[in-house]
Amino acid sequence: MSDFLRNEKGASLVEVIAAVVIATLVIVAVLGAVSQGTVLGVGVDNIYNAGLLAHKRIEEVRNIPFDEIEETAVETESSIDADGDGETDHLRTTQITTDYDGFAGLIKVKVTVYRAPGGVQEGGPVIMETLVAEIEES
Repeated sequence: MSDFLRNEKGASLVEVIAAVVIATLVIVAVLGAVSQGTVLGVGVDNIYNAGLLAHKRIEEVRNIPFDEIEETAVETESSIDADGDGETDHLRTTQITTDYDGFAGLIKVKVTVYRAPGGVQEGGPVIMETLVAEIEES
């Protein structure tokens, strides 16, 4: 009987099925990891883009003359088309707080950006805040 087992050529049907099942499990696990990595990558990209939009807005406000910030910088849910396809990608709000913390020459700028494909808000916001001070030159 031992000579019969040693001379056997090829694989049995059970061995082939077991190999196929193991290969399938490995492939499904790898594809799941790749898929999850792609989803996370897109999420990080969205947060990064929202952060860039918020930073850009803060820089725009910093370039406005100090005495005009309160009248010109406030915005409520401005639609932003970041990729130029004609559709809203983000919603941005800019809030201005004058006389911040009791100081007449200090303005707080708060920019909030939401991902909003097609104008529909989704996910949490990216919020950036900064202080702008009136500096008197002598």
